[in-house]
Amino acid sequence: MRSHTIALVLLPVFWPNLPPLNLAVLKGFLKKNGISVDTLDLNNYFFTRAGGGLREAWERSCNLPLESTIISILKVEFG
Repeated sequence: MRSHTIALVLLPVFWPNLPPLNLAVLKGFLKKNGISVDTLDLNNYFFTRAGGGLREAWERSCNLPLESTIISILKVEFG
């Protein structure tokens, strides 16, 4: 039997004031069932490195303009 590791990734843009409980619950379930799991919080990674204006926009809940353009913005900011 082959062993696999599953990667759980939280992608931007996710409201930073809400912890990613979904990843924690899913990771716990998978580990309990003998499945190797890695997690990567890219939302936190980019949020903590974002400049002031982008960070302020990110902190607004349900910011639809940011949600629809975040990938393009991150490409410019972090190229």
